[in-house]
Amino acid sequence: RNEIYKHAYSTAVQVEAKCAITIAKTLILPEVLDYQRQLATTIKTVEGVAKSNKTKSSKALLKDICEETEKALLALDKLETAAAGHDSAKQLALMLELRKAVDTLETLVDKSKWPLPSYAEMLFVI
Repeated sequence: RNEIYKHAYSTAVQVEAKCAITIAKTLILPEVLDYQRQLATTIKTVEGVAKSNKTKSSKALLKDICEETEKALLALDKLETAAAGHDSAKQLALMLELRKAVDTLETLVDKSKWPLPSYAEMLFVI
């Protein structure tokens, strides 16, 4: 009986890991990368017009977004590898790592670009 419970738990964690991978790959990261590109283009355009360093804060935001995106991509890559196996503890740890990066990105990306409802929207709006 214990083996059946272990197998069911392992399968449930694996399904959650695959869902996290799908959501990150198809919803979150494409929007984040698009916002990153738009921000970089805007900075370049403003610098071309203003001919001065009036984009320091925008560059800092872009740097933060790039760093968190890299963390998310690395966590996603590791999670994809772990999801092919049956190590539930490793999958859970990597899902948490991915979630931390994505949660930080949610605070950095323009609200209108974020593909999912925020926690506040789920609690008070939906």
